Amino acid sequence: MISCDPTDSYETVLACDNRLNNETTITCSFTETIGTSYTAEATESQSVSTEVAETIQGGLADIFSTSLAVSTTTGYDWSTTTSETFSVTQTRTVEVEVPPGVLVINVVPNLIFT
Repeated sequence: MISCDPTDSYETVLACDNRLNNETTITCSFTETIGTSYTAEATESQSVSTEVAETIQGGLADIFSTSLAVSTTTGYDWSTTTSETFSVTQTRTVEVEVPPGVLVINVVPNLIFT
């Protein structure tokens, strides 16, 4: 059974402080990878069994009797497990130019599925 309890928040991915610099623009960068993956697995099995029984009985003038029984069981188990994984990711790099005397804070949503 798949259970999902999502939560969300914001996460700081870049804080670039150029407040103490009054002359030079600086460049800050960060790299992030986002994506999703999914895995499914299924097992299927099948079994065949056959039983044959034969009885032969005979007697001679109520003096003796005999019987013969043969039983055979055959079976074969066909089991197959299939697994499938799907994954998609994307990586990006972001560069930010920060002028003198400026503080840049970049935040992104942080979604968690449990």
